[in-house]
Amino acid sequence: MKQGNYRKILLVALQLSVSLNAKSTNHLQQGGAYSAGLSSAVIAYPKAGYYQNQAHLTLFDSLYVEAYSAIPNRIKEFGNYSVFAAAPLLKGYTALQFNFFGYEHYNESKLGLAYALKLSEKFSGGVQINWLRTSLSEPYENYNQLIAEVGFSYKITPPLQWGVHIYNPNLSKPVDDIQEKPLAAIRTGIAYTPIEQATLLLELVQQLNYKTSFRAGVDLELSRNFTLQAGYNHTPKTLSIGLGFLSQSYRINLAADYHNLLGLTPHFSLGRYF
Repeated sequence: MKQGNYRKILLVALQLSVSLNAKSTNHLQQGGAYSAGLSSAVIAYPKAGYYQNQAHLTLFDSLYVEAYSAIPNRIKEFGNYSVFAAAPLLKGYTALQFNFFGYEHYNESKLGLAYALKLSEKFSGGVQINWLRTSLSEPYENYNQLIAEVGFSYKITPPLQWGVHIYNPNLSKPVDDIQEKPLAAIRTGIAYTPIEQATLLLELVQQLNYKTSFRAGVDLELSRNFTLQAGYNHTPKTLSIGLGFLSQSYRINLAADYHNLLGLTPHFSLGRYF
């Protein structure tokens, strides 16, 4: 067998391992470097959780577009990329996002359309429909599936916000096989802002057929334009740090996290308000 074929097989095997063991599949893919700096403990945090909880789309009062990339340990075959756009539309808030993970011989892509409403002054909810595709090089098959997401957010008191999100409540599977387990998850958490310059985040994650895990993060406002993030994800064990810049029109975030399998992963996102 040629060396190139060995490398392809090895990369596919590694990606399958990462996808299954490090939870890099679409349902837990990070959205935005802001979220990455907080170890994705953002299900109750509108400023950073709009990729992952559709209820937070009510944050956007104008068109917002963001591009994101992450390449673990400079291995381009494990690259994770996304584009996100949100705007107040159809008497509510609408978003479109596209995610891509992998390379030509193994990749996962996700195209999602979301819609959110403010149900009251303190309570909002949103839904999203996703088309997921897993592509493998020949002789393997490609898989397609439709998956739903539902999210809610409630401001308990001015400094305390609660959020919950359900991924794949329809228990969709890529193949109709009784041995195939659906990828489904429930996340719930709180965001507590004791002072205007600091927000503390805590989140529980329950995946189907896995033990409950947790995430935690802190977001600090250093000045009017700069923020600093730090976080910890228990499963997989990951430490993260991030830095953000916000102006009237632009939003730039840099982050890095460390995982014992993937090593150091840099994250970058650039967003603009129109």
